Amino acid sequence: MFNSVTIIGLGLIGGSLAKAIHTKLPSVRIFAIDGCNEYIDAALKDGVIEKGGICITKELCDSDLVMICTPISTIPGIVDKLATLVSGNTVISDAASVNKYLCDYADSVDGIRYVSTHPMAGSEKKGYFTSLPFLFENASTIISPCSKSDDEAITSLTELYNAIGALPVTVAPDRHDSAAALISHLPHIVASALVNLLKDNDPDGLAHRFAAGGFKDITRIASSTPEMWTDISLKNRDLLLESLDSFTKLIENYREVLASGDAVALNNLLSSSKTERDTLSGGTLGIIPAKYRVNVEVEDKVGVTSKISSILTEAGISIKNIAVRDSREYEGGIMTITVATAADAEHACTLLNSNGFTARTDKYDN
Repeated sequence: MFNSVTIIGLGLIGGSLAKAIHTKLPSVRIFAIDGCNEYIDAALKDGVIEKGGICITKELCDSDLVMICTPISTIPGIVDKLATLVSGNTVISDAASVNKYLCDYADSVDGIRYVSTHPMAGSEKKGYFTSLPFLFENASTIISPCSKSDDEAITSLTELYNAIGALPVTVAPDRHDSAAALISHLPHIVASALVNLLKDNDPDGLAHRFAAGGFKDITRIASSTPEMWTDISLKNRDLLLESLDSFTKLIENYREVLASGDAVALNNLLSSSKTERDTLSGGTLGIIPAKYRVNVEVEDKVGVTSKISSILTEAGISIKNIAVRDSREYEGGIMTITVATAADAEHACTLLNSNGFTARTDKYDN
């Protein structure tokens, strides 16, 4: 395990990492570097970091681990600078979304220990003031060894992510990037396109006015930082283009089926996607251990969330996460509560139903 960590970039990811380490591993010394003085001052005031500054210096980088949490395009330059400052024992890592690009670059730099990672956590928000100490809890975190990565560095990063509540798994960088293109980078392009479609085809604003749960859910990520996603998309361009080409062909297939009025073919496409989607919500396969959730129908009124939380807390049921869908499209008002075990989920349902709520369990993988 690392005794000291330097975080370069105190935005949502870097700030959350600093807060998580400070909370879960209070004995670890944390230093930070960010171009925004306000972020450094706030982290110092919060007691999250011991030292900080706006420049990458030897003093601030004198740590067991230097974690780079900046836009992908800036990381190679930072790696070059770190190679001249840190000792050969320091592990350098990142929290980016495109691992092979960074591993290939790191392998070209002599004398450094580098491992790329990708914590699959975050939101459309940005900046230190949106960071959270529990952002990484139960979040899949990919650890991608480079050609020169050593076992001790990989093990130490795995231990760090485990300690802050993440779910680390080791995946080759090219395999990571291929999967990320399909489940992360392509969906962002699609969400952006859908929002632009609404903008360009809604002259009186009626569709925009009525856009509710379904549309908001699948386009939420379009609110993320455009500069960041431009960077990510271009760095994983080849694999993203492959996914986009496959998606375009599939959309053409849907169009042909609709144009021909072929109800059987359309039903087959919709049934196939439903079956596959249900495996994401309820299956037991995959690299991430299954958890459980309880769906509760709720009214829009003050005190409902606290009442449900109190019922479960008093029963000793640990709540891992709570999300509320405030839309009334399809499912009405639904509170989704994540718990750790099947027994907890069943117990929670029994308690909530006996207290006048309507609750059901839903085992899922991610």
